[in-house]
Amino acid sequence: MSAFLSMTTRVVTGHSSIARLFSQRCVMERDRNASRKHDDGFDTSQWGQTILWLCILLLTAAVVASAANPPAAAAHAATYTDGKLSVTLTRVGNNISGTVTLNGQTFPLKATADKNDPMKMFGSFTANGKTYQIAMGVPAKGQLNFKTGTTLYHLSMANPGADNPLVAPATPQGTDASNPLGESAMSNAGNDANSPLASATTPPSGVSSTPPAPPPVPVAPAYVRPTLRVQQGQYFRWSQPEGWRSNETTNGVDVISPDGRAGATSCLLVNTPGTTNPQGFVQGFLPRCGAKNIQITAVRDLPDQMYAGAPMKTQQMELTYDVNGTAYHGLMTCAVVTGFNNYTAFLQGAASVPEDWDKVKTWLPAIAENVSITNPQQVAMQDKIILPKNRPLDDTSVMSAYQTRAASQDRMSQKWEETALGYERMKDPGTGQMYDMPFEAFDAARGGYVNPQRPTDLLQHAQAGE
Repeated sequence: MSAFLSMTTRVVTGHSSIARLFSQRCVMERDRNASRKHDDGFDTSQWGQTILWLCILLLTAAVVASAANPPAAAAHAATYTDGKLSVTLTRVGNNISGTVTLNGQTFPLKATADKNDPMKMFGSFTANGKTYQIAMGVPAKGQLNFKTGTTLYHLSMANPGADNPLVAPATPQGTDASNPLGESAMSNAGNDANSPLASATTPPSGVSSTPPAPPPVPVAPAYVRPTLRVQQGQYFRWSQPEGWRSNETTNGVDVISPDGRAGATSCLLVNTPGTTNPQGFVQGFLPRCGAKNIQITAVRDLPDQMYAGAPMKTQQMELTYDVNGTAYHGLMTCAVVTGFNNYTAFLQGAASVPEDWDKVKTWLPAIAENVSITNPQQVAMQDKIILPKNRPLDDTSVMSAYQTRAASQDRMSQKWEETALGYERMKDPGTGQMYDMPFEAFDAARGGYVNPQRPTDLLQHAQAGE
């Protein structure tokens, strides 16, 4: 019995030990589960933060990539030609690519628009592995000047309705993108006589597996406009090529070539009795100069010009006529104002023999347009036909403000005139002699216009009004 009780005691004691152990085990499991839940919560929080940072990094990378690779600019393409040389251009932003074709041979070209003037482009074309420098400019809508070496080509758009690759890309608001075409100045692209576009010789040959092309048909070099020397007379200032002769009167200036095959005129008549209109004035004036068989082939109305507060009817006329048996082809611009049975007329004109007209029409009219009055008191004998006027504003303080504004207007007028005519007024700093230099005479290698009298020196820009 005692042994049974002793066994029972052991059994009871063993059960109590097991219960105690089970209880401790439950406590440990509870603590472990609590710890695991804490760790799981901590891990979940850490993963959430990691995923958030990954999203931020991916978004940042996408923004940077978008800024580094903006949407591609729209492409524009067009072809320009003079019947012999053809240039096809494709423009994307400031980058220009294309081809130039002459005598059946096509060469690839690349160029970049000037950052300050998108109408000026500089680059090169490649022929048989050799690179030749080029410069391009836009003198007017639908036109292209293309220069390589010392040769300048004047091209026109083959299809005026097509996209124009030379249109400047859109600029941010506030940026002044206006450019008188002016300001479409050409730079000397170099003097590489080996350029296949700069001469009529066969392009340089290179190593090629294809048979050589037949020799091209000789092409006459593009006509280069002359340098104009500025002359000062008693009443007017004008420009003329070296060796030409001129005649000045109180009413105007005539400039004539040495052989008499070309000339320009600018004249005015003030307070002449009677009435007339631009065509009537031209048809009545030219016969007094010896012209016969006058035929006006085209007339274009131009905006009215103001004279003494009154509008002047202005027209441009293309015409043909004869002088002493020699035929001439010319362009005349005439403005007339009529009042109180009197009229005042201004005439600017240029003409040449028909076979020379296509060459000189790019610069000869500029001579007539560039004539300026420097003695307004005596021109057209106004000192003899106009009485002195009362000038109540002849005050120093008032006039100084007017003169300052006039000087600014003179500078703007000079830049506009230079851009429109394609010539730039330059000055010899040593002698003071003025020159009107064609844009294509600019020497890019030396950074200026070469002095015609001293080729080692460069000319300086003339001041406004000079």
